[in-house]
Amino acid sequence: MPNTNNSLLIHRAEGALLGHALGNALGLGYESCSRETLPFIDRLAMPGRFLPPGSWSDDTGLMLSLAYSLLEKGFEPEDQMLRYLAWQDKKADKRCWPLETPPPPLGSSTQAALEKFRHTDEVFSGNTSSYSAGNGGLMRLLPLVIWNLNLADEGKFLQQVADATRTTHGSLICIEASQLLALLLRHILLRDETAEIETCLLAFADAYWEDEDIGALAAGDYLTKPEAAIRSGGYVLETLEAALWAFSTSSTAKEALITAVNLGGDCDTVAAITGSLAGAWYGVEQLPEDWLDDLVEASSIKALGKKLLKGAAV
Repeated sequence: MPNTNNSLLIHRAEGALLGHALGNALGLGYESCSRETLPFIDRLAMPGRFLPPGSWSDDTGLMLSLAYSLLEKGFEPEDQMLRYLAWQDKKADKRCWPLETPPPPLGSSTQAALEKFRHTDEVFSGNTSSYSAGNGGLMRLLPLVIWNLNLADEGKFLQQVADATRTTHGSLICIEASQLLALLLRHILLRDETAEIETCLLAFADAYWEDEDIGALAAGDYLTKPEAAIRSGGYVLETLEAALWAFSTSSTAKEALITAVNLGGDCDTVAAITGSLAGAWYGVEQLPEDWLDDLVEASSIKALGKKLLKGAAV
């Protein structure tokens, strides 16, 4: 089992959490813009944002909601849903939405699942149809990975990832996309210092994936694709592929975030997931300091790295 007090692992966990928030903040206000019309984004303070520079939205808000649920309740899907519902009802925990303005709305699939949960108390309310395969489960799972780094039972880990996803997104491709990202994040966080990015990204190429498209991502088919072939929409497959591509084609955390957000489409979510990967790889010390200075709640997000590692399941 890893030493969760190891300073390198702490820096990687902190980097992943802050990288996620930075990506979300960088893309905020530009989501749904086409790649062709998007201004080149390379800083947090740019025109077009509807919240102050350094603010983040539901991508990070729900990620933090999951983090605090794990720290305070352990793995409890019902508590996770109650916290997401509080966000939808504009009653989010101040730690997850510190601004005075109401939080931005959630994605349609998440909203629908929460309304079903409100009226039926059914915790696993995610639509199982492949036509409802958004990225809402994918974007928030990072804390579960960090919290579970000491869990030796991979089957239990993957089941928790599946359950955390299917609360709001129940289709096979959503569940397996979350599982693939979770495995990659865990592998990157725990990697040997001599490891290479491409080797880590292909670590689960030979694993069994029921969904063929997820299997293709695990095998790294995106590694040889040009930017023009990378779509970056809210469909879970597109979001994950875009994030993996942006991370794999960059040589610094800042470059990865800028590459991701300038793909357009659902760029704040793509950049958030890219940021979690890049932050885990490069560590907190290699994230742009001037961006971190402007990031809302940067210090409390960073502090979650140690807290989640200490609270890891055994």
